[in-house]
Amino acid sequence: MTRRSDAAHRLEAAEDEVAGQADASLIHLFGRLGVVEARVRAAVDRRRADDPDPNDRFRGLYISDAQVDGMLGGEPGPLVPGDTERAAAETLAAVERRADDDESAGSDLRLRRLARAFGLTPSDVELLLIALAPDLDPRFERLYGYLNDDVSRRRASTGLALELAATGSAARSGLSPGRARLGPHRPLVAAGLVLVEEGERPFLTRPLRVPDRVTAHLLGGDAPDPLVKELLTDSIPAGLGEAQVLARAIASGIPLAYVRERPGSSGRSLARAAFEAAGRPAV
Repeated sequence: MTRRSDAAHRLEAAEDEVAGQADASLIHLFGRLGVVEARVRAAVDRRRADDPDPNDRFRGLYISDAQVDGMLGGEPGPLVPGDTERAAAETLAAVERRADDDESAGSDLRLRRLARAFGLTPSDVELLLIALAPDLDPRFERLYGYLNDDVSRRRASTGLALELAATGSAARSGLSPGRARLGPHRPLVAAGLVLVEEGERPFLTRPLRVPDRVTAHLLGGDAPDPLVKELLTDSIPAGLGEAQVLARAIASGIPLAYVRERPGSSGRSLARAAFEAAGRPAV
């Protein structure tokens, strides 16, 4: 089976897995996971091509002299072989075409909605999915352990994530422009969508993790985080006429608004109506 047909097969399998639920959002999410798998396959091919002893059963437990010589000598080749990169690109295009059609038909695709809400770039979405993969498919734990050259490190490191999300030697050397996307003030990290853990480690070996609440949301769950559940209150939206001014302010991007209640009115109800009118679900 060729890599192209294998990628297509994975996409079809993802669609079949959730077809019973008729959930376009899950089909999109697991389709994008197929793109991550294609990129992982390319990285595995590269490791095997560069490894002087790819069948070493102690790989990941020690560094041999031959491995040291390989790291110190020669120029790195392309990160992704051409056929595997094409397979990833073809899978991505097929997934996004399907997503375009589903959104045009009125489906709510949570991954896309999340990206729009937090202003994520396509590179951000790739990094998010790479970090998320082990929580959706346990095979990625072992694959990441192999690619990290450490069987105990089963999440994508920042360096591995950059390699999988980009091509070219700059990505592997840590000089990729995508490196800034994992900075503390960029949307992925600042919004808590991706956690960069073990800060005492060098940047490129720090593991990435997606919080369970974010994972649950992408899978269709809307239960509030237990940390804030007791602080939440429900309210009935007020009449839309009064809320329109606030709704326009929210839609324009104003980050802070003060709502003053009049006797017999509810500021919370007004705010909820304004958020709904602006197309922003409120907590």
